[in-house]
Amino acid sequence: KRNTGKLVLNKTLAGIESADLAQAKNDIVFTVMPSPTGVGSSKTYKLSEFTQKTGGLYSLEISNALTGTYTVKETAYHVKNYDVVSVSYSMTVGSATVEVADGMNSGASASVAKNATTIVTVADTYKKQTGALKLTKMVAGGATFEDVKEKLSFRVTGPNGYDETFDIHDDSILEDLRYDEFRNLFKKKTKIQCEKRYTV
Repeated sequence: KRNTGKLVLNKTLAGIESADLAQAKNDIVFTVMPSPTGVGSSKTYKLSEFTQKTGGLYSLEISNALTGTYTVKETAYHVKNYDVVSVSYSMTVGSATVEVADGMNSGASASVAKNATTIVTVADTYKKQTGALKLTKMVAGGATFEDVKEKLSFRVTGPNGYDETFDIHDDSILEDLRYDEFRNLFKKKTKIQCEKRYTV
């Protein structure tokens, strides 16, 4: 009878907003492959199959893993509307924890010993993507810039308490809120989060 041990996959996420966690759990995938290949079958696990622990830790225990060496890799780590800032791997056996070099590309080579536990931890940091919201105001009826600059403003509200008002008469933003005299238009660009609903 083949000896067994335990292989634990731990995953931490930083920078993902709570409203997007369900999407992240569906997007992130791990692959566990015995080495050499042919000793056992390769298996994939979505983050949604992990158990959420305290402090934003997700964990998956593979009990009765056959002794030997496994390659553990986060084969899908991109999350919709987020940029990946960093991905790091570490491995813990007993009381010793070591960083895994180039884990993002090669994964972690994890050895499972009889009645022992090997833990592979992958820590990802994300940053929310932003786009540009362009506001354009057209003034008709022969009004000049001086006629309207004290009276016009843009207010933009959106997710996470976003609430900005852009006043045309505010000299600090006149350079950014440009007036095209030829077309009688006011234009403003501001960075916003991707795929969110804003009210102007």
